[in-house]
Amino acid sequence: MELLQLLLPALFFVNVLGEEGISYVKVMLGDSFILAGNCASEEEGTLRQIQPQSRDVAAHRDGVWRPEESFRDRISPNSSVVFNRAVYTDSGLYVFMCGGREVSAVQVEVVVFSETSVTEGEARSLSCYYPTTAGTCWSVRWVKDGEDVLRRDSCGGKSNWTADGRLSLSADWLSHGDLSLNLQRARREDQGDYFCYIQKEGRGEQRGTPAAARLKVSERSPDQTTSTPPPTSVSPTQTTSEVNGLGTLATVCITAVVFLVGLVCGWFLKSHCSTYLSRLLRRFGSGGGRHDVDGASEPLSHPPPLQMNGHNPSNIPQADV
Repeated sequence: MELLQLLLPALFFVNVLGEEGISYVKVMLGDSFILAGNCASEEEGTLRQIQPQSRDVAAHRDGVWRPEESFRDRISPNSSVVFNRAVYTDSGLYVFMCGGREVSAVQVEVVVFSETSVTEGEARSLSCYYPTTAGTCWSVRWVKDGEDVLRRDSCGGKSNWTADGRLSLSADWLSHGDLSLNLQRARREDQGDYFCYIQKEGRGEQRGTPAAARLKVSERSPDQTTSTPPPTSVSPTQTTSEVNGLGTLATVCITAVVFLVGLVCGWFLKSHCSTYLSRLLRRFGSGGGRHDVDGASEPLSHPPPLQMNGHNPSNIPQADV
């Protein structure tokens, strides 16, 4: 009985593959995604994940899909099964049952991606690597938002094309296993989700994805060459040195001016004071002498006449000799 329970999911999986086929949903980790159920509004139904683990996801009643206990934090009641946030364990095969019959199966792949940014006009490379030494023929496909943008065939052929001449692989992509997508002169419309697929000859698309990338393209800022250049900054060390130099020069100039003014004033005072002092000494000096600036005296050239008893000696008659 236990063995039968283990085999039932695998048998159910083969039955779904043979009758209805499988649709594929690829989602970035953390993004939301929808699994649309095909049950009629009056039908009861279930959504069950059968690989890699077996568990009930949601139940359909009265036209509404209601999540099971373990999914209530990420699925809200709705007419479709809406996951508001993808986690890595959401990857797997899901089967819709309506009215006791199998109606559809969905293969979900949650992809871990790298996020990269680029400015308009710049170049960017989105990484993808694969062991290319196998002898069988295979193709690499780069897909953006569900549409092919580049294909390369390891054995040549007609699949070697690009949707835009700005997209390319490296010249040694086949020998080195470097399948990275090189983008030149990025534009705003290049923004989006990119997936790198490997498709082998005679087979469908591999479920495994070698790489996934989310590209964000930002707007180019105005050209700096057309704007007014910013003022040249001066380091604090240079400013201090210049101020110190100006201060020294100003001090020297002020000292020289003060010295010259002192000399002129000294000469002016000495010349005029000496003349004025000499005049005072001539007029009021004692001893009937004239004093020069050094204090020396000399006799007056015209001494005043002597008076005797109030008379001028020149008026006294001279005695006969």
